[in-house]
Parts: sequence; C-alpha cells; structure tokens
Amino acid sequence: MKDKKVEDRIKSLIEKARTAGKPVKGRTSARRRSSLSQIIKTKDQADALMSALKTL
Repeated sequence: MKDKKVEDRIKSLIEKARTAGKPVKGRTSARRRSSLSQIIKTKDQADALMSALKTL
C-alpha cells in the first residue's frame, strides 16, 4: 500500500515537470566512465591487472 502512494507521487511529479516544460532526465549508472575504470580504483589494482596481462 505504501508503494502505491510513492508510485503515485512520482507519477504526479513527472507529470508536473512535463507540464512545466522541463525535460525528464533518466539516470546514467556509469556517468560516462569506461567499465574498466569502474572496476580499477587504485594504482595497486592497476599494477596487478597489468602484471596479469603480461603473463598471458
């Protein structure tokens, strides 16, 4: 029941944005970053990846 109220509220906000002329933007999960940069966060991880690639 609570989910129905939340869904109705979201729909009403989207409709209000459309009538106001503002575009409704979708979310991007990656924020235009490559998948490799999402996995490798530190220099140590990058070094480990490069050493693993050299052994292949």
